Amino acid sequence: MKIILINPVIKDKIWAGIPKNCSEDIFLFPPLGLMYIQSYLDKFSHHETKIIDALADNISYDELKTKVEEFMPDIVGITVLTHNLKSVSKTIKALKTIKQKFHITIGGPHITAYPKESLMLKGVDSALSGYSEKSFKDLADAIEQNKDLKTVDGIILKNGENIYINEKKQNLPLDNLPFPDRIKNDFKKYYTPATQTAKITTIISGRGCPQRCTFCNTYQKYESRSAANIVDEMQHCKEIGIEEIYFIDDTFNVTVERVADIANEILKRNLKIKWGFKGRCDKINDEILQLIKKAGCVKIHFGVETGSDYGLKELNKKITLDQIKQTFKLTKKHGIRTIAFFMIGCPHDKTRDDILNTINFSLKIKADYAVFAVFSPYPDTVSYKNALEKGIIKKDLWEEFLINPESEIMPDTCWEEHFKKEELFDFLKLSHRKFYFRPFYVLKTMLSTHSFFEFKKMIDGGISLLKIEFLNKKKKNIL
Repeated sequence: MKIILINPVIKDKIWAGIPKNCSEDIFLFPPLGLMYIQSYLDKFSHHETKIIDALADNISYDELKTKVEEFMPDIVGITVLTHNLKSVSKTIKALKTIKQKFHITIGGPHITAYPKESLMLKGVDSALSGYSEKSFKDLADAIEQNKDLKTVDGIILKNGENIYINEKKQNLPLDNLPFPDRIKNDFKKYYTPATQTAKITTIISGRGCPQRCTFCNTYQKYESRSAANIVDEMQHCKEIGIEEIYFIDDTFNVTVERVADIANEILKRNLKIKWGFKGRCDKINDEILQLIKKAGCVKIHFGVETGSDYGLKELNKKITLDQIKQTFKLTKKHGIRTIAFFMIGCPHDKTRDDILNTINFSLKIKADYAVFAVFSPYPDTVSYKNALEKGIIKKDLWEEFLINPESEIMPDTCWEEHFKKEELFDFLKLSHRKFYFRPFYVLKTMLSTHSFFEFKKMIDGGISLLKIEFLNKKKKNIL
């Protein structure tokens, strides 16, 4: 059978904390979820596969339709995030105008959070919850052999007016999954924040996260690949010309020992490649920083989130400001670049000073880069449930949007208990202004570039920040 996997264009993404201008030209990640499914199908089945990354190629719905018509698949799989649901709906509508009939299945984080609502999207034939490498193969085999689709693990189907969910999920050892094909899906068109080279890719070394932060809806069951398997993939990336790797696990340094195992494996093989990861501040010490620096680590993205101990406790981060300051100090000592993530307008941000404390804390820790976003209660999180209980988010608007994302109804996506969305956006602009528009910071950052590509991306980022300054001009001065 012929299978197309689609990463949809995001032309109609609803507000989710970060303005579009903040991400344009800053990062573009390869669709690893689809690439894992493709690699699994290529290795363990006879089905012919193709990925269309409409986001990376920046194509229209009509152009996407043409590409699908040229391939004429039997099955189309589409990855779905809650906040790009409108784009997904328009994608499906465009595909349904193609004369040849094919099975449309959807997957991704949205399906796990809203399994029943997912099947209410017009044009959807099935959905697959959770990680779906084997489930997708089983679905393709069942369609080809005209078998009952209800036997497919993790499948969600319409059963008349009802929704049928097969809860069974087969757990595949992560080391058994074939690596994503970065030749078939050209790695050169993707890039990550604060990268030093154009030849970069992303890797997932583990799935899920054992932490319980109130704002996160990541799978809480954590699974890790072995150090040897992870470094095998790094070595393969090196062999095809990749020079830098960014681990996009929700938490890479779940334990210090795990990171040490990976670093030691890299050193044992004498593998020369740059890499970085997203991590926690409480799983870092002087010894591990020295080791990973020796093994090629060049950057760490830390989730700081807020500038008060009270706020960290409310978010269930289980870290303190002192730990954060010490971690950034040590990381800087070892010459590893730091990127700090912050959220503006969290539930505990009740006054202007609360938000300013977070902005000022971003300066105190002397991060190389900072990413600011307006706090957005994501579905299927503790924060979202609290917002519903307080009436801060209107559930009926979300329910209507989930079923009919092309309606004019736009769900609430900010915590507007203490500040209006417009005020929060003003604070977001202020945070960027205070962090990035410091003359000494600009000079230091430009002098620290390692390549023309890095310099160009830095300029692109600066232009994006300037675009934000000119948005929403009807604003109240909060300086």
